[in-house]
Formats: sequence, structure tokens, C-alpha cells
Amino acid sequence: MGTQPELFRDPGRRERGAALRDEVLSGVVDSVVFEREDGRFSIVRLEVEGRDEPVVAKGDLGRIAPGQPVKVTGRFVQDRKYGMQFQVAGVLPTMPQTSEGILKYLASAVPGVGEATAKKIVDKLGADALEKIEKDDDALFGLVGRKRRRAIRAHLKEKRVEAEILSALFAHGLGQRMARKIREKYGDKAAEVIHRQPYKLGVDIDGIGFLKADAIARTAGIGEDDPARAAAAAMHVLREAMGDGHVMLPATALAEAVGKVRVPAERTPDAIRALVETHHVVVEGDAVYLRRMHEAEVALARRIAGLAGVRAVDPTAFARADLAAKDLAARQQGAVRATLESGLVVLTGGPGTGKTTTLRAVVRLHESLKREVVLCAPTGRAAKRMAEATGRPAKTIHRLLEWSPTEGDFAKGEADPLDADLVVVDEASMLDVPLAEKLLAAVRPGATVLLVGDVDQLPPVGPGSVLRDVIASGAARTVRLTEVFRQAAESRVVLNAHRVNSGDLPAPGPKDGDFHVVLQKDAAKAADLVVKAVCESIPRAFGIPAGDVMVLSPMHKGPVGVAELNRRLQAALNSSERPEKAPPGMLRVNDRVMQLRNDYEHDVFNGDIGVVRGRGKGSVRVEFDGRDVTFEGDSQDDLTLAYASTIHKSQGSEFPAVVVVLHTGHHVMLARNLLYTAITRARKLVVLVAHPAALERAVKNARSAERFGRLRERIVAAVGTTGS
Repeated sequence: MGTQPELFRDPGRRERGAALRDEVLSGVVDSVVFEREDGRFSIVRLEVEGRDEPVVAKGDLGRIAPGQPVKVTGRFVQDRKYGMQFQVAGVLPTMPQTSEGILKYLASAVPGVGEATAKKIVDKLGADALEKIEKDDDALFGLVGRKRRRAIRAHLKEKRVEAEILSALFAHGLGQRMARKIREKYGDKAAEVIHRQPYKLGVDIDGIGFLKADAIARTAGIGEDDPARAAAAAMHVLREAMGDGHVMLPATALAEAVGKVRVPAERTPDAIRALVETHHVVVEGDAVYLRRMHEAEVALARRIAGLAGVRAVDPTAFARADLAAKDLAARQQGAVRATLESGLVVLTGGPGTGKTTTLRAVVRLHESLKREVVLCAPTGRAAKRMAEATGRPAKTIHRLLEWSPTEGDFAKGEADPLDADLVVVDEASMLDVPLAEKLLAAVRPGATVLLVGDVDQLPPVGPGSVLRDVIASGAARTVRLTEVFRQAAESRVVLNAHRVNSGDLPAPGPKDGDFHVVLQKDAAKAADLVVKAVCESIPRAFGIPAGDVMVLSPMHKGPVGVAELNRRLQAALNSSERPEKAPPGMLRVNDRVMQLRNDYEHDVFNGDIGVVRGRGKGSVRVEFDGRDVTFEGDSQDDLTLAYASTIHKSQGSEFPAVVVVLHTGHHVMLARNLLYTAITRARKLVVLVAHPAALERAVKNARSAERFGRLRERIVAAVGTTGS
């Protein structure tokens, strides 16, 4: 197999081992076996140079037709049902050059041209028919009518432009999906933008960062003093800030960050003005927002204000509320009644304080009143726990809102709201601004929203701190449960979670207890202890199998980071495949894996955890909660080993046992809410392997990383409250 040429190299693809190398095939499309309606997945037969038999190729080939010459990059994979196939990673179509190829292409790909008409065209115009048609308005005169002449010429022009775009993009390591985005944005001018205004790509197109646009500009000979360079850098910084949890950035912080990507900070004001003029950003005072983030924050505040306030309640409903909550403590009863009186209620509290019990009572109450209740959560695992706790169906927010791939948005919204009188959101601390806005947009007028979550946990991975801001604004009826009930109080996991949240060091219990602290200053020895705890100590002493233990670390890198711990745990727990069959870094059968982004095509979402059940040369089959999903090509890059996870990624999940590792190398991440979140991921057992200084810092550092946003102020302004 040959090495992958630069023309086809896609920086978004990760090699999973030195043994995997892409190769390039040149050939002509013989037939299209299958094509999805949106054109984003096809199966074709290719007549390949140097091969006697056609090659079956599959993947994102765009709109491709018989007779079309192509170069495809990818690798051969063994399909369990259909045998050997070529999994396409990139495709570069060209136009056919022979009379036979043109005949086939015209008859199959061009609207309004059948085999007979195609033959007439080729007989008259010859092997350069396509070039003549595109250049000469009268080339088809007498062969087809005027309307069909226009359609044929328009089709050929579109295909030529597409080939130019793909050629330009592949030369810079960008693939088919990015080509589609760029073509949809710029149309026929896409190739010109790539060559002459590459910084526009960094401004306009999500997924093309400043560094890639800068590299394209260098190749195109565009100087570093180009004014568009600073604008692209500013957009890059704002997008990166979203990844760090910010909804906006102060102008001074933006300028400072722009300077770090080697763009003079003094150019930032002009860049911001240019981005305002092109409607990419919004400026409010000293705050700079990406436009979509500004729109989401403003709309979310308006929707929260619309839900807030006192509702008129039928007095008989209170009698039902008292009946549903008769066995609950006073604050829990107050929370149940609040869902009748207000359109927006927050139920918060730590572990063991009765949030789930209260939630069950709320559901019983509203069902007794013949109200339609829907339950949802940000992650699949949280939704599954919610369903188990209530005995009612629960969905992820994404599934509830019905993502539409064709529209690129949720089907449910203001125009088509949810059929629900009460919408309950569990793990609401994970709600970010864009998702919360989409959810509340789908709540119909007069309905009630109950947000259930622990506000002391980490803020969401996405931008904003919605639950915290809603509580601080005073807009919602907020009930905070503080009493730890007797049964929960017997658990040191629960007690130590509350100790940490109060700023006290966790107190280890007896040897057969459910909370253990192992102090270790040496990082390498700490990693050894983690592996031993998962593989030997916990299964032997507590009867909890290694597959039910999750290792949590604050960071990816370092000797006790997630990447290294996953490598070591995979080697210790899943060495069944021979090394030559499963090179280092490759997913193996029986590996535990996590999905890293929302994948609507496969109906798998960010944070979902599964187990690898099968693997081919170019595919992985993963079981998620009893359902098998096959990942091919680039989609495999969205899977990662999940023997260990960052604490942030574990939000919304619970595990029978967790091993938490803290070291001074994690210094920048160590905070009280981080450790508190990690401890509360465990149902039965916590083993804390920590450097003493790291543990001390985590417990004593009550400061959370600042998140820039103005949701709280907007809510206060909208509802006229003073906040709290």
C-alpha cells in the first residue's frame, strides 16, 4: 500500500496505528449501487486502472455519476456481509475525457439527457464535447431544445466549479465535508475565495480555524499584514472561547488572545469593527459576542422571563399536591407545590438530599391532574437513570427536540412546540446557553419547566452557566434541599461529598467502607496504584468488576492523565488481541469507549459509553445500551477509550465505583467543584489516589474559573427582579 499523498491528506483524520495507511485509486465510475437522498453517502462500482475486476467503493462521494473519472483515497475494508470494499476518505472528481466516458456520463448524470440524446451529442461533438458545450452557447443547437441546453450547460458548469473547489481544498488538506460547507456558503465563487480570500474561510466557516486559513494564505502568497488576517484571528479566538465555556469575551481579553496567535493586538479594534459590519459579531459595551451566541443569550433570557411568575392554580390541585407529597419533608413538599404555582422551578441540592424522591412526587402529582409530562436530560446516561428512577420514559434533550439532518436544526421549537404541560430537565447543571435556548423555545405557552440539578457541580462543558444564572437572577422559584436523609447519611461517599463542598478534607472510613483515600506524591507510583485498584483491589475486596469502575482525572495529559491511564488500563484489562492485529492506540474488541460528539446519523450522543463488539480494517461495531452501531471512516475518530475519563466528561453519568486521581501536575484544574463532581459520580465506592498538596488545593480552592456572559443580568432586566 502506498502512503497517503499530500493532495488527499485530511488533518481531521487520526491514524490509529502505523499499520494503517491510505492508498489512492484512479478510475471511472461504472455504476452507482446506492446513493442517500442528501448525497452524503454512496456506494459505487469503480473501474480502476490496473485492476481486472471493478472495486466497490463507499463513503461520502458527493453527487457522482457513471462515466465520471475520479481519484479516491481511503483503504480496503472487509465488510461482514458484502466482502471487500474500499472505504473512501476523500474524492477528487474530474470530467470524462473519452467519447465512451462522455456518453455514459451524459446519459446518467445530466438532467434531461437520455442514452439516445447523449449518443447524438457525442457523435456530433466528439471527445471534447463537454468543453465545447460549456464554452459555446450554440454547441447543442439542433440536438436538444433551448430549455435542456440551459440545463445541460448549468450542470456542467456546476461540476467544473465543484472539481475546482475540491482540488483547491485537497491541496490544503481539507476534505469532502468541508468542501460542501464552502460550496454552500460561496457558490460558484468558492474556488476564488479559497485562492484570493482564504481568511474569509476562517471567519465564515466553522471547522476552519485561523491556523488553517493562515496556512492557505501563506501558500497563496498573501502577506501577514492583510486586514482580513486580524478578523480571522478574532473569530478563531471567540470560537475557542466558546469551547472554554464563555458566551462572550471582553474586548481587552479578546485583544490579548489575538496577540497570542501572532497577530498584533492593536489590530483587534479594526478587526472587530469589520466583523460587526459583516454581522459576524455583536458588540455591547466592552463585550464582544459571536452573533449566534448573542442571539441565543438574549432569546434565552426572554424565554426564562416569560416562564417566570406566579400562576393561578385551581385550589383542588393543592389538595392533590399535599397527597402526592405527604411523606416528604417540608422543603420537598414546597418544591412539589411550587410546580403548580410557577412556570419555572429549580430543585437543587447535593447527594442524599432527596431530589429524586421529590421528582417522583412531582411526576405523580401532574399525572394525577391529567397533565402531559415529559422527562429529559442532557446525556443518554442521565436520561436512562431518570427513567429508572421514575418508571417513566426519559430522553436526551437532543432526541426530545428531534434533530433534523436535512434542516440542520431541531424539528421542535416555537413553531412546533412539545406536547407537554410539564417539562422536567434532570442534571440541569449541564445545560449550556445554546441548548437551553433551543429547549425553552420548544416549551408551549402555559407549560411549566422544572430544572433539577446540583448547582455546586462543575458548570457545563458548553458556553454559559445556565442553572447558576437562573438561580442567581431570582426569576425562578428555587428550592434548595440541604437535609441529608438517614439512609444516605450512612454512606461516606455522600458525607464526604458534602464535606468537600463545605471546604473540609474528606474523611476516610473503615477498610471495608465505601470511601478510601490513598496519598501518593510520586505520579508514576500513583498511576500504578490506580491500575492496581481497578484491576485487582476493588474486584477482590468489594466484588465490583473492573468493567464497573471508572477512573476520573482532571486532565488528558501527563503520567496520571486520561490518555496515559487509558493506555495502561487497556493493556491490563483487554490484551486479548495480538499486537499485530491491534496496533497501539487502536480500539480493540471489548474495549469500553466514549462518543465525543453528537452523531445524529448513528443516534449516538456526546458522552454516551459503549463497548466494542467487533472490528474490521476500516470499521468498528460498538454496543450502546443493547444497540449495535457500526462506525466507518471518519466517524471512528469520534470514539475514544473510556476506562478513564476527564471529570468534566463524566458529568451526567454515575458508576458503581470511581477511582479519582489528583496530582500537583493538575494544578491549574484543581478546584472544590471539580473534586465534588468526581465524588458524586459514584454510587457505591470512591477510591481517591492523591498527592496531599493537590488534595488540599482542590478542597480549599472554592473559586470557579470565570465564565464571561451576561445571562443573569439579562434575566434580571427582563423580569424586573434584583436577583440574589
